Amino acid sequence: MKIRVLLPGLCRGTLLLMISLHLAGMPALADDAKGQAVARLAASHDPEIPIAIGCVVIKQAGLKAIRAMLADRGLARGLGPDWNPAAPEWQAAEGQLAELVDDLIAVRLEDPAWFREGLGGAAADVLNAEEADEIATHFATEGGG
Repeated sequence: MKIRVLLPGLCRGTLLLMISLHLAGMPALADDAKGQAVARLAASHDPEIPIAIGCVVIKQAGLKAIRAMLADRGLARGLGPDWNPAAPEWQAAEGQLAELVDDLIAVRLEDPAWFREGLGGAAADVLNAEEADEIATHFATEGGG
């Protein structure tokens, strides 16, 4: 069999294989492009205000929970009306427990990674690669930043 007879078929087969492999990789490339655009979009937002708001909300919720727990424990132990937020023992206990809330805030909220992951996930749910890229590009401009 002559090679010239096989060559057109091999070329067509090779070309089809290359096109198939290329198209099979396209979703991965699109996902990668979308991931990069969403990451740029998330990085373009300053997390300072959401982090500050989160810290205040968590601190407030923590203090409310601490005060409710101290009131319940005082009631259960029969400490009477002198067991209240003005009592020095209450204030000492509240201060120690509030430090735990502050530690939680420092570990969980002050690192902006949670903000960027959350914003990136929300953006990825509603934007395609082109939309995320367009918005990220806008925020990188003087007027958008």
